Amino acid sequence: FFAIVTMDVPPDFLCPLSLEIMQDPVVTEDGHSYERAKIEEWLRYRRTSPMTGLAIANPETLTPNITLRTSIQDFMEKNRAVTEEMGRLRDLRRRLAEPGRPSAAVPAGYLCPLSSELMRDPVTAEDGCNYER
Repeated sequence: FFAIVTMDVPPDFLCPLSLEIMQDPVVTEDGHSYERAKIEEWLRYRRTSPMTGLAIANPETLTPNITLRTSIQDFMEKNRAVTEEMGRLRDLRRRLAEPGRPSAAVPAGYLCPLSSELMRDPVTAEDGCNYER
């Protein structure tokens, strides 16, 4: 995950809901792009845009953002380390979701040294250590 943070990933490639690089970007009627699964989950409970707060009249209408998806795929091809780190992060999240999984199974670099919780939005401080934002 830290490889993604330190690389120059274009902000438009990140889903505003998950802050992860999108694999299946879609556009809502207000013009913002999201990872399909994340915006579908959001819209199950709300009928507003996460970005603007405006009402979304037809939450079932999500348009694939083919241009963005192609740009992301090109970026990922050129930056194999990002792709590999995303795979490790997905595996880690899957392991964390397993019932009864001890926190010791999580690599120390993924845990905030202050809270001992999995970092979802890590930042690097002046001391060179990573912390949860």
